[in-house]
Amino acid sequence: MSFGITTYNGLLQMTLDGGDDLLTNVILSLEITQGSFFADPAFGLLNRPRLKNTDRTAQLIKSDIQNALQWLLDTKRAPAINISMQRDVLIDKTRLMARVSVTGPQGNTVTYDKFVEVV
Repeated sequence: MSFGITTYNGLLQMTLDGGDDLLTNVILSLEITQGSFFADPAFGLLNRPRLKNTDRTAQLIKSDIQNALQWLLDTKRAPAINISMQRDVLIDKTRLMARVSVTGPQGNTVTYDKFVEVV
C-alpha cells in the first residue's frame, strides 16, 4: 500500500492512491522536520526557532527550503525549483510565506505554499 497527498479546497488530504507524484515529494520534504525521519535523518526541513520577520530571515528560510528540496534536483525528479518569499509586515506579521514551484521532468509544474512562523 502506498499513500499519496492531494489538496482539496486548500487543505491537504491523504489518499491511498500512491505517493510517487511530484507534489507529494514536495509536501513531505517541507512538512517533515529534519532529523525526525528514521530512514534518513538529513531528510526534511530544518526546524529553526522563531526568528524575526526580516529580509535576512526570509533569505535564511529560502535557503533551508532549497536544501530540503535539493534531493529532487540530485535525483533528476525535478529539473527546476523556484522559491519566492513574501513578507506581510502590515497585516500578518507572524508568518512568512514561501511559494515553491517545482518543475517535473515532463515539464509539469506543481506549486506549494509553505508558511513559517516568525516573531
